[in-house]
Amino acid sequence: MKLVVYDDPRGLRNYEDPILRSFEAVQRRAASWGRPPRLCRGHVAAGKRDELCLFSYTSGTTSRPRASC
Repeated sequence: MKLVVYDDPRGLRNYEDPILRSFEAVQRRAASWGRPPRLCRGHVAAGKRDELCLFSYTSGTTSRPRASC
């Protein structure tokens, strides 16, 4: 599954690609699973070496960057 998660929708109003998802939408989907956080770790552990995952933070934030998994 290919998925691009964005936090700031500015500049995306003309894009309707189905792989684009807001961070809030991803959070809602994860919350609906009703399972503990270790589910995420299980998915990460099941990944293959040739699969790619990228977390990208910008430097223009007003608070501390954070991620969880």
